Amino acid sequence: MRITDVSMLGNVHTLNLNKCSGITGGGRADINDRNALWADKYAPSDKSEILGNQSSINKLVAWLNNWEHTFNSGRKVGPNDKRAALISGPPGIGKTTCAQLVGESLGRHVMELNASDGRSKLTLQQNIGDCLGSQVLSFAPKAKLAVVAKKRVLIMDEVDGMGAGDRSGMAELIKMVKESRIPIICICNDRFSPKVRSLANHCLDLKFMRPVKTVIAKRVIEIGDAEGMEIEINAAEALVESCGNDIRQVLNALQMWASKAKGNKENNNGEKIVMKYMDFKSRSHEIGKDEMLRVSMFDAGKLIMQGPKSKSLDAKGKLDDFHKRNDAFFSDYSLMGLLVHQNYPKILNNQLIKLAKGTAEEKQEVIDRTYLATAAMSDYAVMEGKVHGCDQHWELLTACGALAVKVGFHAGGESGGFLPGYPEFPAWLGKNSSRGKHVRLLSELQHHLNKIVSSSSDEIRMGYIPLLRDILLKMMKSSDSNQNEEVIKVMDAYGLSREDVFETFDDFSMSNKDCDKFSSLDSKKRAGFTRMYNQRIHKSQALVAEQGISKKKNAKVGGCGGGGGADGDEYGGDGFDEDGEEGSQNNDDDNDDDDVNDSNDVSAFMKKGKKLASVKEKKETTTSKKKKK
Repeated sequence: MRITDVSMLGNVHTLNLNKCSGITGGGRADINDRNALWADKYAPSDKSEILGNQSSINKLVAWLNNWEHTFNSGRKVGPNDKRAALISGPPGIGKTTCAQLVGESLGRHVMELNASDGRSKLTLQQNIGDCLGSQVLSFAPKAKLAVVAKKRVLIMDEVDGMGAGDRSGMAELIKMVKESRIPIICICNDRFSPKVRSLANHCLDLKFMRPVKTVIAKRVIEIGDAEGMEIEINAAEALVESCGNDIRQVLNALQMWASKAKGNKENNNGEKIVMKYMDFKSRSHEIGKDEMLRVSMFDAGKLIMQGPKSKSLDAKGKLDDFHKRNDAFFSDYSLMGLLVHQNYPKILNNQLIKLAKGTAEEKQEVIDRTYLATAAMSDYAVMEGKVHGCDQHWELLTACGALAVKVGFHAGGESGGFLPGYPEFPAWLGKNSSRGKHVRLLSELQHHLNKIVSSSSDEIRMGYIPLLRDILLKMMKSSDSNQNEEVIKVMDAYGLSREDVFETFDDFSMSNKDCDKFSSLDSKKRAGFTRMYNQRIHKSQALVAEQGISKKKNAKVGGCGGGGGADGDEYGGDGFDEDGEEGSQNNDDDNDDDDVNDSNDVSAFMKKGKKLASVKEKKETTTSKKKKK
């Protein structure tokens, strides 16, 4: 664990406190060190120097200043009082810097854990478990002969990065937040990550935003002037915009620009390095932040599907446009194909709607492009199957990206199309999940029916299920007082459970009418049937196995004698062996199952249960006597 005491910094330029993690926020480097990163040298030394988010900073200061009075004074804690704070926002805007400097300004001892530290449940308990309920002693110089108890604050950086390696770390962190005697400041980039949602309920929510480019550009000009650079205001703003308002990235890019300019200057007599707007535009691709890193999956999909934006591009412009859309595919290549497949027809449909009064040639041109886009989408499906199939041909992934771009080219046309609204999430994922559920249910139903039905799953789905559903539903809807009795007999004959009839059959129903489903039955009828069904022991092969009734071959029940025939079955009838298969000695009695009285089955089963219980009790008594001896 790394313990950082920010109170020792003051205005002295010391080495970066987070060498291991590489995080520059809150660290300082010697201002005269020519090899130091500018992000270290010009990191804020006071919370007032942080760019933007002043309202959130003030809230953090007020919360931290009143923490002991709220939680350690014995007063009643209100529902809105939070023991921890959660700072969220994009990277490079000063979240960690803010947390450290606020703790330093209030005279607290700062402890920090980030992604480079182990943060599993066991590690957290061992390393910081005792720190959450204590203070730290600060020894003043000998002349003062004083010992001061300093308050602590714990900074948990990058909590959204707690992954599989940090086993049960998030649950342990939430537990510590509930019981901690010191304030905890959690920091994350993605506020809506599933890992952070449960933690956010116990924290003061502080959302940091990117500072506006004019504010960052002003600070960039000041730093450039201190480093011997002359930067135009429009060049500074273009630099900030190309880096996505990431202050750390801006300073790194500016330092790289200055280093390269000094290296190219043959006679550097101390004159300033000039950074003009046109010079920056010519070299922006060298230092700018990758635009696709800031694009969401849906925006990238929209960029691919809408196709080229201009018909007047030259060859180089068309090639750059292709590479840009191809890079967009790799922002999330596992889902991008499904996203394109879900939404590209909407672009074509929108074009046909606009051509409602157009000529036949214009409509035919859209239809031809629809064919080409569909063919490209089919080729993409084949390629993706090779990539994710058994052979794992990952070398075809680039071809998948090109085919996805081809789909967008044909859908949008040479001058580009328009996707109305926001891209829809791939519906295939939900459909595939439902398909998997139906395959599982059909497999279970086939297992239940295999006592008397030896058919494939397709035959059961198309032939047996519709017929059985209609027969049983008609019987359940009848007004006959013995309807439940007859339905149970049919179910037992086919090995069907109550869940098979009332749930699975409805899942496989193709009718949109509620009257054609078991869920439409009267609640009283359903309750009466359930009571009667639960009172009985169902002898079907599949159900007996699921209910956990073990049956041994040639088992004897009550007064049933040994020997062959029906005497070998505990129910006095079917004679199943251990594997659920019919014994050869009872092959002649298969047709007599329907004649066995249900009451006799229950009584026989109860007799066996009592007999087994008495045997078990005798064994336990004998065992206890042996132990005493």
